[in-house]
Amino acid sequence: MTERADHMTPTAPSVGTEHLRSAVEVAAAIASLPAIATQDWCARAAAALRSVRPQSIVAVTLSVLGPRGSIVQLEATGAVGTDPLGRPLEGDAVHPEHAPGLEWWLETDLTPAPTSSGGAILHELNCYPRWIDSPAGRRWARLGISDLIVGVCPIPGAAPGRCLSIELGAPGGGTLAAAELEVVKASLGLLARRALLAFGLERSTPLSRLTYREQQVLDHLSLGKSVKEIAQDLARSPHTVHDHVKSLHRKLNASSRGELIARALGHLASTGRTTPPTAPNNGPPAIVVPRPALLSA
Repeated sequence: MTERADHMTPTAPSVGTEHLRSAVEVAAAIASLPAIATQDWCARAAAALRSVRPQSIVAVTLSVLGPRGSIVQLEATGAVGTDPLGRPLEGDAVHPEHAPGLEWWLETDLTPAPTSSGGAILHELNCYPRWIDSPAGRRWARLGISDLIVGVCPIPGAAPGRCLSIELGAPGGGTLAAAELEVVKASLGLLARRALLAFGLERSTPLSRLTYREQQVLDHLSLGKSVKEIAQDLARSPHTVHDHVKSLHRKLNASSRGELIARALGHLASTGRTTPPTAPNNGPPAIVVPRPALLSA
């Protein structure tokens, strides 16, 4: 311990400044995540966390978790980064649809479902040897990663076990720093609240989440454009755009354009009620951005 402390002492001030800056960047990126459920929401959440360690591989998963990191029900997942050949990762590269579990758990996650948030560096947990030999561990190993920063946070007010889990790894065997873990842990509550705002209290499905094209149409609607103008901008027929608008009304449970925009801004939940209140002791409140963070044409 003495040798490690001596090694870290000269660099402590600069490391502290660097990670404070990354914490601010992560918080700002989380605040700009869509306030509605999109097909790529988890991948975009993973990208928001990548400021913790540039060039890292990050996975974010929304699921119902059971004991010892088992996935009872996978809702959505996404990853960002590149494989050893430099190819961008697919959304479910780390946790495909029928993955049995995360294969890691915090020391308190032995109950039927995690009930509190927390994080750790994986090699410091007792489950690490099991994770290394698990299907999930082998998938990470194929990406050149043998250790992770992990975090889990229950979705406030949702059914027991519905959690957002975070995994961050450094390719090439890079050492994960305790300061990086603290940034991830500090982000858990804010990210879980943003997920609640986007997905709501009920489980979503791929059919209920917005597609890339629907995000584009909603972005243009928020700018006050007509269906005809949007069709011209996206090089689509007015009939096609009108179908997208009908789908947006259905998926967002909105009866008017005003409700669509309010939902996109995070001012209304999918049921038309006001944004759900935050639960106590689970981190800072959600931040509502002044306009939807949607993809532009």
